[in-house]
Amino acid sequence: VHPATGWQTVERRVAVCWTSCKLGGRRCWVICNVCGRKAVKLYLVGHEIGCRRCCGLVYAAQRKGRVDRILHLADKIRERLGAQLGLFRPLPKPKWMRLATYERLRGEVMVREIRADQMIEQRLTNWAVAHAGR
Repeated sequence: VHPATGWQTVERRVAVCWTSCKLGGRRCWVICNVCGRKAVKLYLVGHEIGCRRCCGLVYAAQRKGRVDRILHLADKIRERLGAQLGLFRPLPKPKWMRLATYERLRGEVMVREIRADQMIEQRLTNWAVAHAGR
């Protein structure tokens, strides 16, 4: 244990393999010590080194609920348009964007936000029904 930081030095051997790429060149892979799969990165969890799957790591989007994922996608489009984030806010057209592209993106935002709003409303209705007699 390092006295100043509290970090520990952990040494593990990791196998490396190379594969050919379709357009030429080669790609380096590390082999997961737990499952034996090829991976680009390995992670240290506790004292064990493994791939994302073996360490139980997931992407942030995989931890979100369905409504949050839908709204996240709408917000990504809002960012692309330079608009404010949040439900049903105005979507100004950027000067540099073609009208057809803007209308397609605006339609995608509207569909996602309406769907999320319907899901939230349904969830609240179900909750109200379940708790009506209490």
